[in-house]
Amino acid sequence: AENYCKLFADDTTVECVGESIEVVNFKLGKVCEKLIEWCDYNMLLINWSKTYVMYITNKRTVKPKEFKYLNITIEAVEQFKLLGVIIDNKLNFTSHVSNVRKLIFKKLYSIKRLFFLSYQVKVQFFKTFILPHFDYCISLSMYFSRQLIQKLSNLYCLCLYKLLKIRLLNLSNEQVNAKLKSLNLMSYTSRVFLRTSFFTFKVLKNEESPLNLKQSFCLKEKNHSYNLRSNTIDQFKITKTKTKYGDLIFGNLFGRLLNTLFPHILTYTHTQLKLFIFSNFNEIVNKFTSEFTNFDVTYDYYF
Repeated sequence: AENYCKLFADDTTVECVGESIEVVNFKLGKVCEKLIEWCDYNMLLINWSKTYVMYITNKRTVKPKEFKYLNITIEAVEQFKLLGVIIDNKLNFTSHVSNVRKLIFKKLYSIKRLFFLSYQVKVQFFKTFILPHFDYCISLSMYFSRQLIQKLSNLYCLCLYKLLKIRLLNLSNEQVNAKLKSLNLMSYTSRVFLRTSFFTFKVLKNEESPLNLKQSFCLKEKNHSYNLRSNTIDQFKITKTKTKYGDLIFGNLFGRLLNTLFPHILTYTHTQLKLFIFSNFNEIVNKFTSEFTNFDVTYDYYF
């Protein structure tokens, strides 16, 4: 497998893939060599004290506590924050969800103390200061366990109850949407569905979307070629893999979403997709929860 380097502002992330830790360490050493050479040429310094390595594997093997290259020692960690998302070495996002909940609780009780505010101001506060925490990188929730999704859904309901006195206990997803419609809000599950659908559409149709994500979608053609400009075939191939983790490959997971909910996605413009979704909203959300059962949660605010 190849090495990948991802840059965002002053943040640099290197990904090395191999069949063993020894192979990964060898590749990582080569990357460090090239990185140091490039930085020296451009008169830049690397802050090694803020540099970490994390080993991700489902094999039962002892993971190193550090990585050494020449006179440089890099600490091996079990998790780290990348652009606001906590990535852990098991890729289960438990720490990330825990951190999101802490941030939301902090904002919730800060706003709740402002009991004298009008109802409409509280609604706006909810949308401005709390919703962004639920929405940030929301497409990642496709990889969350049902337990983590339920916790976020519970907290979503708790926020609505504490701030706006809206009770959503034991309601169906459709009933929740109906109750929140006047506030231009919807259930947590519906919010995940909506924003993830638009995210997937942008990856698929936007010319500037990341090429590695765009190429993950494979059309069902005889030669299985990748040609998103063709409107003659509108379903995506789901690649068969040898392990259960294959279902979580980006092309498989989000390809299933498109196949299940939007079989004619390639013929849509953004406006047409939006019209289709909102004309059949509850029906499509029900299909979403049937296909991705982790999102078939109850509406509660108990922990």
